[in-house]
Amino acid sequence: MTPLVRWLPVAEVDPGWRSVLDDGERARLEAKSGPEEQARFVGAAALMRRVVGELAGCDPADVGLRRDCPDCDLPHGRPVPTGAAQGWHVSASHSGPHVLVAASARPVGVDVELVRSRPPSAALVARVVSPGEGEPADAEGFARLWAAKEAYLKALGTGLALPMSSVRVAEDRAVLLDGSAPEGRLERLDAPTGAVAWVCLT
Repeated sequence: MTPLVRWLPVAEVDPGWRSVLDDGERARLEAKSGPEEQARFVGAAALMRRVVGELAGCDPADVGLRRDCPDCDLPHGRPVPTGAAQGWHVSASHSGPHVLVAASARPVGVDVELVRSRPPSAALVARVVSPGEGEPADAEGFARLWAAKEAYLKALGTGLALPMSSVRVAEDRAVLLDGSAPEGRLERLDAPTGAVAWVCLT
């Protein structure tokens, strides 16, 4: 199944959307520093409910989002739809002025990254590139590789708890080097100028 993907400019986030947040999300919002970071968080929370509701055929107000961390009891980690949208999958990412959400009947991960003006340091490249992968030629290539790997790790539900160097990306596929998780199918998304984005299904 093709995931449903939606973009939202941070500038279009309505402060009134805070009303959709649950108690845990409101607590996380209060910890965010600055209005732009708060707008990204609110926009992602509202857009996830809207996109999942569109797939599930229900009102976004009837979509709950539970966050489960495999390593602790804190309410963070992969968002899991509940309520009328139970059984569906959703992922969100935000970077700079962009919010990106994807939802699917299968586990899904999405990531958007801004292309930096300077190439990454050798130390950062070493943390991301896996054995046998060629090093990215420039900053855009590095951003594409990062976004593809993070989208895959989000689809697995681990996020960056696993090192990016444990993932190998080849064309439209991503795998863990130790073979301990399902293969991911990657699709590069059309992104706004200055950004790159991928969605991944497992």
